[in-house]
Amino acid sequence: MKSLVIDIDMADDITDIIPKAIGYDSCSVPEAYERYLADHYIMHICLSGSDVLKIDGNEHTISAGEMFVNRPGQRPFCSHKASECYVWVAFCGKRAQLFSEPMKIKKAPSGIAHHLMDLLESKEKAPDIYASIILEVLYTFYTKTVSSHDKISEVRNYIKDNPIGFMTVNDIAAKFGFERSYLHRIFKQRYGISIKQFILDTKMIRAKALLENGNSVLEVAYIVGYSTEFNFSRAFKQYYGVAPSVLKTEKIDSK
Repeated sequence: MKSLVIDIDMADDITDIIPKAIGYDSCSVPEAYERYLADHYIMHICLSGSDVLKIDGNEHTISAGEMFVNRPGQRPFCSHKASECYVWVAFCGKRAQLFSEPMKIKKAPSGIAHHLMDLLESKEKAPDIYASIILEVLYTFYTKTVSSHDKISEVRNYIKDNPIGFMTVNDIAAKFGFERSYLHRIFKQRYGISIKQFILDTKMIRAKALLENGNSVLEVAYIVGYSTEFNFSRAFKQYYGVAPSVLKTEKIDSK
């Protein structure tokens, strides 16, 4: 595969991480991303080979499967003693500043390099996909607070233990400091179910219990986050196969 660069389309709703371009090349500082060095962070993943990088006067050995992120204005140099290939993503945004710790070589998260290469070869330009990947690296290696693994448990417990009502996935993502598509991805990886489906399951189980305790259909509809009794009744019937009013006379097996 020869050198290749794709400019990524911007989206107005992505503010924390703004992907600008993705590329592939067989040297550590591809000329193709020269225009991004001054103002963007650039995430590199070494696909093959190994070499010695020099950044800000410090030397670092990098090999296949490892990665680094250089800050705006930093220029990496390589010794050219060995052939190496990189896939890279240039990005900026408010949350990108969390990558501003001293540069370190890190083991790339499993599968990310192949995912990026697949996106590059398919000429994918959707920015939310790249933002999700960048955020995965950020939460895995650079966030100095609770790990994303632990925070996903917090998200699940929060949904289970609180009447989230009219809160959306976007609201929950914002509350816990996640980007929506990243939260969706790692929640499903962790629990084997989408966060949207988990919220629905939790709401329906809670609704059933409230109805059995004597609450009216209208009261339950509002508690679990439906704007009208009609919308709740329709969702409840689609989920359980019977209308919520049936609970007054029949017992429904839990899902």
